[in-house]
Amino acid sequence: MKINMIIFMGLSLTLQIFASESRIQAMGRTDDYMDDVINIFFNPALILKYNPLLVGEVGRMASHGDSIFSAQPIDPWYGGIVSLGGETKICLGLVINRPNVFTRFVESTFLDFKKEFFVVPPEIQSTGEGFVAITVKNKYSVGGNIYTGFGRDNTLKNDERARDTWSVMILGTGGLYADLTDKFAIDVSGGLGNFFYAMEDIDSTVSWKSGLDSGFVNYSIGLEKIELPAVSLFFRGKFKLKVTEHLILMLPLVKLEQYGVNYQIKKFNQVKVDSSGLTTVRNALPDVEKKVYTFQNLVLGMGFNWQDDVTDFYVGLNGVQRFDKRKNENEDIERANDYFGFLLNFGIERRIIWEWLALRTGGQKLLAIGSRVTKVGNIEYKSNPLVTNPDSDGSEDDMLSMGLGIVVDNKLNLDFVISESFPFRMGSLFSGDVGNVFTRFSATYNFGGAEKE
Repeated sequence: MKINMIIFMGLSLTLQIFASESRIQAMGRTDDYMDDVINIFFNPALILKYNPLLVGEVGRMASHGDSIFSAQPIDPWYGGIVSLGGETKICLGLVINRPNVFTRFVESTFLDFKKEFFVVPPEIQSTGEGFVAITVKNKYSVGGNIYTGFGRDNTLKNDERARDTWSVMILGTGGLYADLTDKFAIDVSGGLGNFFYAMEDIDSTVSWKSGLDSGFVNYSIGLEKIELPAVSLFFRGKFKLKVTEHLILMLPLVKLEQYGVNYQIKKFNQVKVDSSGLTTVRNALPDVEKKVYTFQNLVLGMGFNWQDDVTDFYVGLNGVQRFDKRKNENEDIERANDYFGFLLNFGIERRIIWEWLALRTGGQKLLAIGSRVTKVGNIEYKSNPLVTNPDSDGSEDDMLSMGLGIVVDNKLNLDFVISESFPFRMGSLFSGDVGNVFTRFSATYNFGGAEKE
């Protein structure tokens, strides 16, 4: 690979060594304006830039939205990339158990679904993600990936209605990376996804006992089907312009994410037959013909990335328009929680002590005008609040972040995200309930080592 091609495609020592979800989270929480192995999940053609490689994550600590007392990380995952061929190169990749944005969107609708219908779709489990990409003369790369997940719950308990529930998710992504000239390149990708949840009835017999009397009660769930189909669509395009040896402009960045869920319940009646043969019929759940939840995020931005032997720095400014709508056609209720504004991101990494230790920090700030509308029949309520991200609540939307990386033999890379409270409790790290020092840990191993100019 030529030196100018290495620089232009971003395969510098920094990017080969430090490449993980932890690095992204410590440097402004976005990979839109920096090259990193995490980019492959948006554009699978980029696996050709990071092979052969093993990458994995022990997981992230539970946020305030999960459990602040969690002692175990959640969402661990791992995977690898291998390369075949010579000048025309083929790469294959496999990742196990990695959650994505669509998975988390669907799981957030589970909570809403539980509040209204008192049932919980099974979580997506046993996820797998396969990659394939091909490049010709290290110039044009095309790739694709398939993400699949499955979950099922058909357990039966004495105090619950019997049901068989299952969830299936499948997403497909395709991408192109092309060096059009020695100074200009394009990075374009898109994908479609579908999630389906269904619950079907099970006839079951459960025992009961009351005082001196005992017998059997048969519960027959007269449910035709509950369906919770969801679809996803995304597109991302970046155009890279090499201005100097160290400076690359990302101009412009275009990104679209869209997700939608439709609740459809046709019938749900519960039939109770006691030991004397008496039959009772009652509505177990309300009839709901259709309930729609849609989410759309549109981004148009620009930024730059500066790299030298010991520094990696980027700044990105995005215009953001977000639509978040919920509609219940049965009850004639519609809610919208939208906003339009600007999101500023930055991240900086500095390598010290013979370049085996990297210190990182970054930030993000959202300023937007919201539009909240609630319609109940012919009555409409409106408000236009100021929308911004939290300063510090332990979530991935926080304003500031920091982390560090350790390099072993230019091959093994250990990356950490540091807890925001760490600087204020260093005197009591080994006593009392002081929380977490690190909130995320990732590791990568590059079999070829880092490339140098």
